[in-house]
Parts: sequence; C-alpha cells; structure tokens
Amino acid sequence: MKKSIAAIIILISFVVLAAYLFFNENGFLKEIKVNKEISRIQSAIDSTNSRIENLKKEIDSLKTNKNKIEHVARERYNFRAKDEKVLDIEVK
Repeated sequence: MKKSIAAIIILISFVVLAAYLFFNENGFLKEIKVNKEISRIQSAIDSTNSRIENLKKEIDSLKTNKNKIEHVARERYNFRAKDEKVLDIEVK
C-alpha cells in the first residue's frame, strides 16, 4: 500500500514537473517557437545581405562601365542617342 502511494506521488510529481518544463513561459515549447523565429529572421537577413551585395556590384559596374550606363539609360529611362530614330510599333 505504501509503495503504491509513493509510486503515485512520484508519478504525479513527474507529470507536474514535465508539464512545468514544457508549458511555462520559458519552457521547451517557447524555446522551439523562438528558435523558429530566429531561423526565419536569419534567413531574411541573409537574403537582404545578398541583395545588398548584388546592388553594390551593380553600382560598381555603373561607375566603371560606359556600356552598362548606356544600357541602363536606354532600358529604364528610354534614352536614345542624338542620331537615333525611335519607331513605335503597335501589335494588334
């Protein structure tokens, strides 16, 4: 009888301790959520850093390459040379 009461008390204590470790504000479930959030934010940081590096390369290219400057001016801003004629073609 005393052994079964002791076993029940130990089991209840273990369940309460496990529940506390998992469900308190600093428990394992919270840690898992925080680690997922950290991973998501780190991925966003890596993506942003990659974009920054690509933009720096494009800036350097525009500073040094005259053909690149001309290409961007024609493509983005519809510039043309003085002796060029622009033809507008409408597709029906």
